[in-house]
Amino acid sequence: MVNLNDVQSAICDMVDIEKSIPQKIQNYPKDNEGTDYTIGDCIGDVLFFLRDLENKILEENKRDLENKILEGE
Repeated sequence: MVNLNDVQSAICDMVDIEKSIPQKIQNYPKDNEGTDYTIGDCIGDVLFFLRDLENKILEENKRDLENKILEGE
């Protein structure tokens, strides 16, 4: 299982990276192959993935806690 603390730390790191890269650079293409997809788009995708993963872990933890309560632990 993925550690929630690790995911949240990665989210903070990506937000710091996003904030530290000037918008002009974020608007550059991600590669030199003629793509319209930008560096900023890639950063946004990684953040979306990490936040989605964080939410899934939180939901799983919530279900586990609810089950333990129902089982009387």
